[in-house]
Parts: sequence; C-alpha cells; structure tokens
Amino acid sequence: MSPARINLRVLGGAREVGANSHLLTLGSSGLLLDAGLHPRRQGEEALPAFGDTEVEVEDIFISHAHLDHVGALPVALKRFPRARVHLSGPSAPLAIRMLRNAVAIARGRVAPPSGSEPRNVPLYNDEQVEWVEQVLRTHALGARFSLDRRSGSAPSAVLFNAGHLLGAAGLLIEHEGRRIFYTGDTCASAQHISCAARYPDPPVDLLLMDSTHGADPSLHLARDEHGFTTASEELGEFISTVAARGGSVLVPVFALGRCQEILGVLQELRERKRIPPLPIFISGLAHAMARIYDAGREEPGWRCSRLALEDVGYRVLNAERWNDPSLLASPSILAISSGMMFAGTGSHLLAGRMLPDPRHGIAFVGFLDQESPGYRVAQTPRGEAVELGAPFGKVEVACSVRHQGFTGHSRASQLLATVERLQPRRTVLVHGDDQAVDLLAARIRDRGLPTEVTVATPGLELTL
Repeated sequence: MSPARINLRVLGGAREVGANSHLLTLGSSGLLLDAGLHPRRQGEEALPAFGDTEVEVEDIFISHAHLDHVGALPVALKRFPRARVHLSGPSAPLAIRMLRNAVAIARGRVAPPSGSEPRNVPLYNDEQVEWVEQVLRTHALGARFSLDRRSGSAPSAVLFNAGHLLGAAGLLIEHEGRRIFYTGDTCASAQHISCAARYPDPPVDLLLMDSTHGADPSLHLARDEHGFTTASEELGEFISTVAARGGSVLVPVFALGRCQEILGVLQELRERKRIPPLPIFISGLAHAMARIYDAGREEPGWRCSRLALEDVGYRVLNAERWNDPSLLASPSILAISSGMMFAGTGSHLLAGRMLPDPRHGIAFVGFLDQESPGYRVAQTPRGEAVELGAPFGKVEVACSVRHQGFTGHSRASQLLATVERLQPRRTVLVHGDDQAVDLLAARIRDRGLPTEVTVATPGLELTL
C-alpha cells in the first residue's frame, strides 16, 4: 500500500511575520500549525485564511504564546470544533493570559497594542477563551504523543525546545515513514533565561522554518566565550551615560519574552556594577508573564538561568502613570511594551515625551517591523524629526537612540546551519519579510545544500 498523501497549505505568515498558520493534511484529516493574528490589521482581516480549507482539522499545534501564533486560536476552534490543541506545559498559562489580554484590549478594558483608533467588534470573548482552556493538551519535551485520526494509523509527534521564549517548541511529525519538522520561532543560541533550541536527528522530508533574520548574516550569541555579550555591555554603557546626565532610558519590549530576558540582562548588569541601581519599571502584562516565568523556573529543559524575576525588584507601571510628569523627573529604566512602539501603547506615549528631551535615551532590543513607529524612530538621525503618529505627529529626535543586538530568533548563519544539520528534502521558508526569505533562500542555494527551497507565499500548496 502506498503511503498517504501529505499536503501543506500556507494560511498565513507568508512573506510576513503576522497571522502565522499552516495546514498540514495527513491523509483525510488535518493538523493546524499555529493560529495567529496579524499585529497591524483589525477584525477578520487579521485572521489566517481558515475559510479556504474544507479539510477536517482534528489537531492544532501552538508553537508558543505570542499573539501572531496563538491570537486566532478561539476563532480556529470555532471553525474546527472537533480539534484538540497541543502545546508545551509552560506555553499553556502564557497563551491563556495573552488571549485574555487580547479580549480586554478589544473590549476597551486596557490600552490597545496597535493603535489608538476605535476598535472593531471583538473576534472572541472571555467565554471562548475558557473553552480554549478546556481543550488544551500539554506535552513535555521529548515525550512522543499520538495525533488522533478518524481512520488509519495515527501520526506521532514530539516537541523540541525552540529557544525563542519560555515554552516555545518546534514539532516533529512522523507519519508512514516520513518526517516533517516545524521550527516555530526558533533561536539556536542561549539567551539570558531561555536555553538554546534543540532539533531532531536528521534527515527530515520537510522543514518548515522560521526566517525572521534570514537577511542578517551575523552570528548571534546571547553569551560569548566570556559569558557575557557585547550587546549587554553596550546596553549597560548606554544606560549609565544617560543616567549620568539625569535622563531615563526607555527600552521598548514585547511583554512576553523580550521583557523577561531584558530583566535578566539588567539584573546581571547590576551585579557586575555596570549600571547604577536605578528603579526599573515594567507593564502590568509583563509582570503577569514574569510571574508565570518564575512559577516554571524549575521545570527542566527550558531555562538556562534559575533567576527569580521577582528578585529583580522591578515596579509595575500602570497606564495611568504614562503621562505623569513626575515619572521622568529622575533617572530610571522603563522596559515597556510594545516592542515596536505601536501607537497608543506605553512605549509610544513615553517616546512622545522623551524624544524631544536630550537628557533621555531609547534603546530598542528586538525585531522592528519596517512599518512600525519604532523602526522610524530607530532610523531617524538625531536632530531630525520623525513622524510618530497620533497624538504627537512629527517629533524632533533630541534624545539618544540605539538599536541593540538582542534577538530571540536565529540569525541567517544559524538558519543555514539548521538546514545543513537536518538534511531536509524540501525546505519551506515562513515567518519573514521579503528581504529575509529571499536572501535566505539564495544563501541556501549558494551553499549547494541538497534541499529544494520554497519561499512560502499566501495560499501556497505543496504535496509530499
């Protein structure tokens, strides 16, 4: 008997980093790989193309708890009500907290992450998030589990630490002699809290790979041979310089992942006496995520640091204080979301106050979409004006601005090494902008690796 046909359809996350979702059809049933929202779109336009498939989805895998991977999960379950949701143990509480926050944003209970304009009708409600919580199935790293099927042999699956943030996992699927590996968002080097990614033994038939930094050839190491990074040292020097002139440093961060890693960096800078003992402020959502990080810090395989984030002694900055004149009266460190400085968020509103004041500094420490306000700020020379959007308009960049070399994703050299190690017959590049996926595809071909390279496009279908 010939093996069942395996089909891949890209529903979102092609030539972009939003609304990530891919449908893998194994015979007659489907496995959905992630169900994310697009960060810059509203309502149904932010969803993956769930309606484009008639396949019965029986299983959904969530690689990690960022909203561009989990934010559309309640909608996916409404579309595929028979589906079971698989994810790692640490991802479960993080995902539920992120979904509850998304509902609060949509209903106007907390500040929006991507604009101060009126919000569309919410895509889901609190009751639907509770439904999600009831169908989650958590799995430990390396523990093989079966994906249910109506007929025929059941595919098996194994989670691998993806290194991106706490709970982030890649998924190896084995079915009728064929092996498929989905990296999710992956980081091949250790960060300050998160361990480096682990990958399955070669070979694989299909590699579905994160390409966020496919255009960046430099090798990122969160910890070099001396145990500390140049980027961390430079961040410490920047903070100390700004504080010495009486200014505060705004560090725009993602509330989940980047904020917790930066808290680890700041704590180590303090211990090494590289920065003065300044107060550190974070947002309420980042605080909730830090508590989940602390609760799971003894779980094996996820963390390379046992640091309790509560020991950093940070303070929670509520939205009511974003415009408080006393907040910037004395030096402090403000690790506030959003990481890309989207309009209406804490980092955006604080930037509007800090950019015209030469005392202050802004240090970006993560990925910046080219259409984001953060990218415009990072690219604007000092002394020139940047369009910050409502309510500020054009603002002069009088303060110091830096973009530090931190990341939760593998760089191009590491992605090339991943392809070389896994020996895939076919490689599909997802989760990257045009420049990232095109340059990475060219580098894989130039390296002469024996794999057929495909750059994912919206609606792409291919068959193994």
